[in-house]
Amino acid sequence: MTKALYFLLSFLRQRERDWDRLRLPVSNDLTNLYKHFILSEGGFNNYDLNRIISKINRTPQRNLGWSNSVEIARELLQGNIKYAT
Repeated sequence: MTKALYFLLSFLRQRERDWDRLRLPVSNDLTNLYKHFILSEGGFNNYDLNRIISKINRTPQRNLGWSNSVEIARELLQGNIKYAT
């Protein structure tokens, strides 16, 4: 297992424990998306983290009004800050 993969797994496991304890469903959804994409690409020996991050950034999210992170970033950069908190 590479150091990057070990770090990612440790990070996700810690965040999952934190999020479960705090009951933050959005964060749990993101953790589950990472798990799903890693497993769907063949597991921890065959995944492409850059591709997974790209997929997640383009996944519509309810808390963003069913927009995705890329659309929100584009709107923010263009001066439309309706999603900023």
